[in-house]
Amino acid sequence: METPDQPLTMNQSIFLSQLRNEMNSKIYFYGSIVRGDYIPSLSDIDVLYFADDTKTDCEKMLRFMKKNKKHENVRVKSKRFLYHSSTIKHIISGYKVKYEDMENAVPIEVTIYDKKYQDSILDEQQKKSNIPFWMAWMLIVLKVLAYKFKFIPKELFKKIKEKLFIYISGIPATFVILKQ
Repeated sequence: METPDQPLTMNQSIFLSQLRNEMNSKIYFYGSIVRGDYIPSLSDIDVLYFADDTKTDCEKMLRFMKKNKKHENVRVKSKRFLYHSSTIKHIISGYKVKYEDMENAVPIEVTIYDKKYQDSILDEQQKKSNIPFWMAWMLIVLKVLAYKFKFIPKELFKKIKEKLFIYISGIPATFVILKQ
């Protein structure tokens, strides 16, 4: 999960290398970039980061991303969340940090978890990444219908995707975004 299955663009590689250097810790790819349903210009790049202090590292990452804004169309935002699954017996608090530079094709979403959950989260994401060929193709079709042609509402696409992952991985999970 440290190397994506899909090739990154030069801009994506540079940005992620700079992020790795700034944060002084490994980042792990997950989601469509390792599953096989990644579509340039429609998919973002999902990255996991594990921290000793999630709040401090979230703030550091936000400063880095804001400093790297090369033009006004770049959006940087963060959200705090709670997560629970059937394989992780605790309710975990973490952060999502999103960097969207569509002009340079760098849509990155970093999910920050406490380091003590690293093995459990990586194991869980690995199980969700091992999907059958037919499911990857179904996700591609649904993603194009939702994001490119807007035939399916984005929220419906997300719910369908969530149900598919519960079915395939057997890991029911709850993910709640907290108001900040």
